[in-house]
Amino acid sequence: FKQTFKTVCSIVLGSLRAIASKIDTSGEGRSILVFNPLSWSRTGVVQVSLDRLGGEKEVEIYDEHGRIVPSQLLEEEKAIIFVAEDVPSLGYREYKARMKNRERKASMNLSIEETEHGINLENEFFVVKIDKETGLVKSIFDKRYGREVLKDFGNKIQIYDDRPVSGRRTVTLQVDDATFDAWEVYIYQQPEGVRYVELDRPIEVAITEKGPVKVSVRVRHKFVQEGRPDSIFVQEITLYQKIPLIVFKLWIDWHAEHKLVKVAFPLNVHSDYTAYEVPYGFILRRNPLSPNATLAERAKYEVPGQKWVDHSDENGSYGVSLLNDCKYGFDTINDTVRMTLLRSARYPIELRVNFGLPVEVGETKPLTDQGKHEVSYALYPHKSDFKEDLTVRRAYEFNYPLIPIIEESHTGNLPKSHSFVSIQPENVILTVMKKAEDSDHLILRFYETAGKDVEAVIQIEGVLKDVVETDLMEKEVSKIPFKGGEIKVPISNHEIKTIKIEFEM
Repeated sequence: FKQTFKTVCSIVLGSLRAIASKIDTSGEGRSILVFNPLSWSRTGVVQVSLDRLGGEKEVEIYDEHGRIVPSQLLEEEKAIIFVAEDVPSLGYREYKARMKNRERKASMNLSIEETEHGINLENEFFVVKIDKETGLVKSIFDKRYGREVLKDFGNKIQIYDDRPVSGRRTVTLQVDDATFDAWEVYIYQQPEGVRYVELDRPIEVAITEKGPVKVSVRVRHKFVQEGRPDSIFVQEITLYQKIPLIVFKLWIDWHAEHKLVKVAFPLNVHSDYTAYEVPYGFILRRNPLSPNATLAERAKYEVPGQKWVDHSDENGSYGVSLLNDCKYGFDTINDTVRMTLLRSARYPIELRVNFGLPVEVGETKPLTDQGKHEVSYALYPHKSDFKEDLTVRRAYEFNYPLIPIIEESHTGNLPKSHSFVSIQPENVILTVMKKAEDSDHLILRFYETAGKDVEAVIQIEGVLKDVVETDLMEKEVSKIPFKGGEIKVPISNHEIKTIKIEFEM
């Protein structure tokens, strides 16, 4: 995986540098070309290491119109961060890093304050209160709608007993189910009942960042299991300027045995149903403890999801989405949304068949998920339900950050801000842009996210010669009319569309 990731990053950065070499970056200072890999204009946080800026700490950031952009030095990361606004869809925007010639007082929409019992973070969207005694999030108040987001302390790390329970046997070899304990979640099957601990006695609660772009609190916990090395949890809770998310970063050094770890958010939102992202869509699942739940629904105490999970009021007036960058197991019970972080089952022991019967051989196998982990997740409170308030877009933005490329000053044919491709309306998302498998034509694939029949409008740079709808195997289906660089394609609710574009050479 590391080698694949390294190769992909190398290809992406090489491609962006090729584009950067053609952009007009003339003017004072180093250019920071902020590229947007998504198909809509967006605002996001950009972080650039000081090494890439020549090691200078005393720098200021300017936009392409010469206006100063608030920025912040991160001493620990040896980097500078700023918020890039309205970066064009599948395009870029230029910023300049210049030597600071005098101290300036930034206008602060951010604040962080330590009191006797807690630490309060605030931006233009939220007030977040951290309880120092427990290290938990005591309150998230949504200033836009005058609403408390949580009904109890949130960001709780819960560690469950998850020892395999003997008694059931596999169908084919009649091996005890516990031999393959990674295949089953046992937290609700423990002989003594459900047993878990919450990490609410922190060994550190401290302010780590205080500036015009970012304010952060670090919380450190230790989990002790007899006979095993201690496990350490370090949480960072962050608010950014102009970003309507509460962002959490979690570093774990994990060494426990037969435990399952979740992070929990009891939400001040009531509904029997929660939406979970699946590939190119979503699925609504009922609370398994609801009095209306069927037998099948009661069995779904652990369910799959991808980049986002959303729990919105039954009347669709307010909701909260949980976004994440790398986890796939969730549950929502009585308005508490939880994400599964780790599970330390054992790898299955080796089995051999002797005279038709399975025989266990070999030594005890190692535990899964041991060692260091890094997880990012965020809460996105919103008015109305997730389909109307762009949860899908926010989840893509969380997973596909803006990409900065540093470029020296030079002339070029491309302007200082530009979009190569865009797609409308908001409920249509472009997920694939690639070369066709059997030609040099361009393939675009997009899907509808909100369950509405709409017309997708694509704006693309270049002189078009032909546009054809294809199936997923890129076999041609029908011609699509176009005018200049604009293509209009009807798309049904939840439909996936693929088109092939030929350009004039």
